[in-house]
Amino acid sequence: MSLPGLVRRRAAEGELWLKTDSDDPFLTSTDMPQRVEADDVRALFIVTARDGLRLRAGAGSQFEILKVLPKDTEVSVIREKDTWAAVDLEGDGAIDGWVAMDFLRPKPV
Repeated sequence: MSLPGLVRRRAAEGELWLKTDSDDPFLTSTDMPQRVEADDVRALFIVTARDGLRLRAGAGSQFEILKVLPKDTEVSVIREKDTWAAVDLEGDGAIDGWVAMDFLRPKPV
């Protein structure tokens, strides 16, 4: 299991560690990657449900309602299952709950 927030943090630490002003041939070698890329690309969406969108404990209406997200709330979709989306509300890479995709629209760029 990959934790996207930790992957981003370690990638940033790797870049800081590899920064140098010296002419050390080891650090400037092309034989090994000198940059670590986090592969976590999130899709940002906006809640469109007029009365708010129910955040559920699982992918389905039979799961407990954890909270109601107000209209125009921004969410990051981590993954999709059927017509449900696992969302991250806090940007920490953890799934905070599931919402129906019918009530989300992509955030304009």
